[in-house]
Amino acid sequence: MRFLSQVLFGRSRPLWQHCLLAFPIAVIPSLSLIAFVYALVMALGLSADILKPPNVEPTLWELVGTVLFAPLVETLLLAGVLRLLSMLSANTPFIAAVSGLLWGALHATRAVLWFFGTAWSFFVFSCLYLAWRRVSFKHAYVAALVPHMLINITVMGSVFLMESPNPSIERASSSKLRLLPVAAHVKR
Repeated sequence: MRFLSQVLFGRSRPLWQHCLLAFPIAVIPSLSLIAFVYALVMALGLSADILKPPNVEPTLWELVGTVLFAPLVETLLLAGVLRLLSMLSANTPFIAAVSGLLWGALHATRAVLWFFGTAWSFFVFSCLYLAWRRVSFKHAYVAALVPHMLINITVMGSVFLMESPNPSIERASSSKLRLLPVAAHVKR
């Protein structure tokens, strides 16, 4: 618990180490929450259709948007949300928790299941931002941005990998990427 608190609320290490340590702290519980909720829904015999995100074919633009654009913009918005919440309370864990719940709810508008992983991840991003904001906005922005980008790279990578058990990326058009089995490219 002490290690977790030091990474989320402290600045005892260089910023780059905090960013890298925060990634597994954010992604592992997020994925665990998603898996638990999905398993619970299935065990209860409920329809999992409500949990599924919209079926979208991954494109190059979606990849760039998810890995680069979304974290850049969402981290700026996160800074604004945290500034507003900081006017209501001085309790950093409380502010971070409310922020995480708000971001989870926002992402749940796209897919209900996204609430659970996003809420935890944004709690982590918020903790990092608030801890490093005492140094500078730039440090705080980077502290929240880097783990966010790493999580989005992980998610998009898994989306591409789930397309095929043995994937390779092929450009279907100038903006679309699709995964095909590597064996399909081998001439016999």
